Amino acid sequence: MIVLKKYGRIFILLLIIAVFQACGGEQDDDIAVNNRDVNVEAPKVVKPDNNDSSPRDIWQQRGLIVSLLGNLSGKSVADIGAGTGFFTFPLAAAADKVIALDISQAALDIIDAKKSDYQEDFSNKIETRLAGENDSNLEEQEVDVVIIINTIAYIEDRVNYLKKLKSKIKDGGRLMIVDFKKKRIPIQIVTEDQKLPLGIVELELEEAGYQNFQSDDCALDYQWIIIADKD
Repeated sequence: MIVLKKYGRIFILLLIIAVFQACGGEQDDDIAVNNRDVNVEAPKVVKPDNNDSSPRDIWQQRGLIVSLLGNLSGKSVADIGAGTGFFTFPLAAAADKVIALDISQAALDIIDAKKSDYQEDFSNKIETRLAGENDSNLEEQEVDVVIIINTIAYIEDRVNYLKKLKSKIKDGGRLMIVDFKKKRIPIQIVTEDQKLPLGIVELELEEAGYQNFQSDDCALDYQWIIIADKD
């Protein structure tokens, strides 16, 4: 009886381990967003992931941020400070076109390389474009939506930059800015002088002529969000 109980417990333990392994397979985090608000999966060809998985999606919540932009069907989006495409690809899953802008050609080259992981009709929605430090390099009235994420603090003359950017947005378009709260946070991403108070950016947007601010410093643990209308 003791032997049966012993081996019975071992069998149950092995069964639990097998079930856990079956349910806990790895997920490609480059596009699939672990957020309840929106599904922004993009069609992929069969290929290993882009090795872009990181804890960043836990605290930055791409799904939430993309969902706050509303319905992007039929719209074009500019991703200023796109880096290696953390937001570019989820945006392309929701919008008709995404222009990924960065001052680093090396970062844009990585986006272009990643595009080969996706079906052609999807990858063709993404355009990379080199930007200047004080110039977005967008055409007049080119996009419906602009996002600036983890980037606004690096722009020196923000008011003038935002004024010039306003003309690049189509009438009725919007601008979203997301950046780090001016407080201590448990992740070593930026230094204190690279954090901007939400109120300062609101004033700068107002001076630049934007309207109807929607500000949120609670949805994300470490960052605030501002959405403003062009007019």
